[in-house]
Amino acid sequence: MQMINLVYIDDVIDPIISKFLDSYEQDGMNIVYSEKEFDSSKGYESLVKDEVVYNANVILIDSQLFENSTASNGKYTGEQFKLILKKIFPYIEVLVITQNEIISDYSSTIAKYSYTKDKEADVYYCEALTPVLTESINRVCEYRSIIKDFSVSDENKFLLDKISNSLSGIDTYDELKKEDIDNLIEDFKKIQENMDDC
Repeated sequence: MQMINLVYIDDVIDPIISKFLDSYEQDGMNIVYSEKEFDSSKGYESLVKDEVVYNANVILIDSQLFENSTASNGKYTGEQFKLILKKIFPYIEVLVITQNEIISDYSSTIAKYSYTKDKEADVYYCEALTPVLTESINRVCEYRSIIKDFSVSDENKFLLDKISNSLSGIDTYDELKKEDIDNLIEDFKKIQENMDDC
């Protein structure tokens, strides 16, 4: 049975999302659920260095997580922070829950429950989150399966060890400075603006 570390990050933990994730099950998987309450006074850098975060296999993060943080800490959306996490931890699957409009092609972004919907919140999250969680967990398992099939030679052992450690949640990552992350976000904003103009 494979172990999957599932982490929910929010500045205010939503009890309905938390309850759903805590009870989530998938055949053949040992799902270990954790929550990380984000403290905006510590900034986003604290998250990428947090043991719960870098040991995760699948992360669900709120889109508005950083919008109330101070100007010195930056105001990033969950979608932007997802890019930061994917740069540092490329094998962690990151899902975003948002109140913003969703472009239907983004299968890793889920609409937050609205009380105007025609169903109960727990039913909504079960329907909306189950398929994307299943897909994300299956991708993690696929990565693990692929790494087992590699033939290990002296020339690729370092790379394979790095990938394997990352998949196992014991990643040692290339530290990004705040300036590097800010530049990455600025580039993302420019790309988004260009896409919006199309």
